[in-house]
Amino acid sequence: MPVNNKAIGRNIRNARKAQGMTQEKLAECMGVSSAYIGKLERGERTANLDNLSELANILTVPIESLVQGSVPIKNDGQLPNDFLDAVQEITKGCSKHTLQTMLDVLIAMARHDKEN
Repeated sequence: MPVNNKAIGRNIRNARKAQGMTQEKLAECMGVSSAYIGKLERGERTANLDNLSELANILTVPIESLVQGSVPIKNDGQLPNDFLDAVQEITKGCSKHTLQTMLDVLIAMARHDKEN
């Protein structure tokens, strides 16, 4: 089950616009091209965890708001049966550092969800 890059892109665009920031300014803050930001926002590129973290910091939003809606949920509110398979596919080949960061993000998201 692939991650929905269009949903992530839409979330990035919405957060950027909420900050009154142009694609060019966001690209400058990240040290990337505005074309890259445009491709992210259109869902044509996949943002790695480091870039998502940096985007969240620059746009002053929680990282979970950038990935919200990117993994489909069934109508009954349950994650699809192949959720763990999707996680395995997404994390395949990632470094220990990236895996630990992903785990830290998941833990933070779960705590935040339980508190709200």
